[in-house]
Amino acid sequence: MSLRGAKIQRASFVRARGASVRFDESSLDGASILESALPNASFASATMRGTKLIRSVLINAYFDQNTITSGLRIEGSALPHAQLEGCLLDSLSASRVRLNGAILRGASLRGGTLDGADLRLADLRFARLGGAKLTEADLRGSRLKGATFVGAQMQKVRLDDADCTSVDMSSANLSDASFNGSELRHTIFESADISHARFQGSRCELVSFANCRGKDTATFEGLTMRMGLCIVLKP
Repeated sequence: MSLRGAKIQRASFVRARGASVRFDESSLDGASILESALPNASFASATMRGTKLIRSVLINAYFDQNTITSGLRIEGSALPHAQLEGCLLDSLSASRVRLNGAILRGASLRGGTLDGADLRLADLRFARLGGAKLTEADLRGSRLKGATFVGAQMQKVRLDDADCTSVDMSSANLSDASFNGSELRHTIFESADISHARFQGSRCELVSFANCRGKDTATFEGLTMRMGLCIVLKP
């Protein structure tokens, strides 16, 4: 089914069903997609200002860099394996959303709300999440190389087995966060709060913990600290 270029502002899609629906270049400003199942839907170059995705499932949904998403709200919805590479998603409201396996490489989610989001195995390489809220988000096994989380709220976030190479988490709140088994190379934690954070089994090299708060309560099993750097003890 194709709705390419349709003017469907403030429309309501309730319990809609359909595979590979194309919303490309359509205007969905203020529209609502409620309790719908739309696998493989495409939103390339669509305008979605203030659009709401509520309790819907959009497996493999596709968005591109020209999709306008200001004010987009995603509540209780699942978008596993969604294609969101390079998308501008600043201030996105998406608490508890399922984005496991999603492609968010180079996306901008600055100031977004992703508390409790499922981002397991997601590709967030070079994504920008400065000031985002990710409390209790699950990023286990995610790829984060080159991503920025400066000033983000990441209490109780799970980053076990994640690739955090060259990630900047300066000034982030990482209290009670878990990095067990993660790859920490050239990772920056300067001025972050790492109270009660756990780093057991992490592969840690040239990591800056300068001016961190809560270092005395964090767990660095198998690691040594020297001049603000974290170096793995090798057998």
